Amino acid sequence: MDKQHYQQMISVAIFREVEAYTFYREIAQKVRDPEVKSLFDWLADQEQEHEEQLDRIRSQPELAGKMTVALEGNLLEEPEAQPKLSVDMTPDEALALAIIKERQAAEFYESLSRRSEDDTICRLCLELAKMELGHEQALKRLQTGSRSLESWEVAALPEA
Repeated sequence: MDKQHYQQMISVAIFREVEAYTFYREIAQKVRDPEVKSLFDWLADQEQEHEEQLDRIRSQPELAGKMTVALEGNLLEEPEAQPKLSVDMTPDEALALAIIKERQAAEFYESLSRRSEDDTICRLCLELAKMELGHEQALKRLQTGSRSLESWEVAALPEA
């Protein structure tokens, strides 16, 4: 894989992590329920950690030569046209979309791991995929749990 494609692929992953981080942090700052706030703070922290890990490997362009371009689809294409995660969505819409995006992130990292000939990148991608699946499960529990919709009532923001 050439360095430009490598950099672009890692940059796409970072962009997706930042999007998730921003959404989770915004929700954490607005929800009233302390347990739900804690969940979204944890998710935001996790996504920020993923971004930092990806940024470290992006700064190593020599790793591009240890990645192969597989025949399975283009990882740089966004899966289906999806809206951006937003606190302006209803809780049902936002949770459903976040669950889909966490699954897609896991699949993205699993695909990256299959394309890597470098053990460090392979292990990192598999660990990121595992963590994204954990996020998906946590969101599903919130979605189906007794705290789901009632706890998503947001505190009023102070007027600027």
